[in-house]
Amino acid sequence: MKRALFPILILSILFLSSGCKKNLRDYRNKYCGKWVITIESTSYNCATQSGVPDVYNSTITYENARVTYYKSTDDTIRFEYNSSGLNPKAFERPLQENGIIGGCGTEGAFTSEDEFYMEVFENGICNSYSAGGYTIARITGRRK
Repeated sequence: MKRALFPILILSILFLSSGCKKNLRDYRNKYCGKWVITIESTSYNCATQSGVPDVYNSTITYENARVTYYKSTDDTIRFEYNSSGLNPKAFERPLQENGIIGGCGTEGAFTSEDEFYMEVFENGICNSYSAGGYTIARITGRRK
């Protein structure tokens, strides 16, 4: 009877351990979790009839943001914010092992395991659409 239970026990342990979301050797582990994210943005609408751009400024803090894996097999992390609202928002960026955050129009870094910053310039080139304007966002985060 004991011999029959041993293979079942081993298979159960293997099955349960493979169900974990985090790869124990993944350098992104130390950045995943709950965060407070503040986004300060300035948007310029250059397609105005007067020829003078419209400028919009906003600062929004998201208390229940998360940093997660985007895909478990690459170097990308996902910043999720406004997840409790009807219009959830998220964006993904590549992350280097040294904490540098990159991607199209993005410069930033995790300054520690508990803080990050980035500046994002969006003008439609990275996502193949533009309506005659651009946005500059300064994004900061601190771990909850």
